[in-house]
Amino acid sequence: MEYQNMTNEQIKRRIEWIDRELFYIDMKDRWDACDWSLVHEYEKEKRELQAILEARIEK
Repeated sequence: MEYQNMTNEQIKRRIEWIDRELFYIDMKDRWDACDWSLVHEYEKEKRELQAILEARIEK
C-alpha cells in the first residue's frame, strides 16, 4: 500500500481500523486459531503508519 499518498486523516482511520481488527481477534479469544502472519502484518503496518504520521506532524 502506498502510504505516502494518503492524507493524515486516512492514515488515522487506517490505524483505527487495524486497532479494531486486533481488538476483535483478542475479544473473540481467537488468538489460537488466528493467522499469526496476519497479526504481524497488521502490527507492522500500524508501526509504519504511525511513523509516517509522526514525521508529518513534526515538520
